[in-house]
Amino acid sequence: MLDAAIVAAIVFAASIIGALARAILPYLRARAAAEQSGEPTPPFQQRYTFTAILAIVVSSIVGILLFPSIIENAPTAVLTGVFVYGFIAGWGSTSIFNEVMATALPEKPKPIPAPTP
Repeated sequence: MLDAAIVAAIVFAASIIGALARAILPYLRARAAAEQSGEPTPPFQQRYTFTAILAIVVSSIVGILLFPSIIENAPTAVLTGVFVYGFIAGWGSTSIFNEVMATALPEKPKPIPAPTP
């Protein structure tokens, strides 16, 4: 039998890893592309920090409430599945919140430079 505290800790840790990975990886890709093309490095948009924190809270609460009742008599091999669930829940909920944020608060369009004669 698994202890509920162990399951909660695994779900929480996996949710943090998944949410932070989803929030940071696109920025790192954009930064690498900017460095390769010689453009200035784009700043990290702080609004994605809020969506990552919100996703961590939501996915952790759902996982912590859901899993102890499901795996009450499960073997310890189920812990891998719990971690995978937490990671995917953190990643997915961050993605959903990012899309909602992008729709609610669209970025300001970049000014088009004037043509040079």
